Amino acid sequence: MTMTFLLIASACMMDDDDEETAATTTSSASTGGGAPLETVHASGTVSASATIAEGNDGIGTLYVGAFDRCSHTEGTLLGAAIVPDADLSQAVPFSIAELPRTTVYLAGFLDDNENADTMAPLPDAGDLIYGDPGDGILSCVEVDLSDGDVAGVSIDFNGVED
Repeated sequence: MTMTFLLIASACMMDDDDEETAATTTSSASTGGGAPLETVHASGTVSASATIAEGNDGIGTLYVGAFDRCSHTEGTLLGAAIVPDADLSQAVPFSIAELPRTTVYLAGFLDDNENADTMAPLPDAGDLIYGDPGDGILSCVEVDLSDGDVAGVSIDFNGVED
């Protein structure tokens, strides 16, 4: 599953074909009436197997978003981890708290050249990603939170955006 990564907007584009450093986490788990749901968290590490793009250093702001689906037409951001100065020469921990007890889809990228719009971050040329470079769509990691917290999620940034 794949998806375009847009942290602030409530909708995102996806491709239906694919399936601890202090991190800032945000979440929006609540019922329609505003009462909070029982929440859980997902945590793990991000590493990079891709070769770092020429002129970059593999250090930048790491964005990991949790979405309610991996769909090419819609998706809602449920929470996010933002790790400034993440160095992907080694595994970087992340944690996203206050997620609903359901299946979430994680997508992310490393803003290696530190030029992403912080209000709507998207990868651009040279950024490390989990997905197929050049299509502007990131792959998702499916995480089932229905039984509670999940630790040990591993995301490997396997590409460099064109």
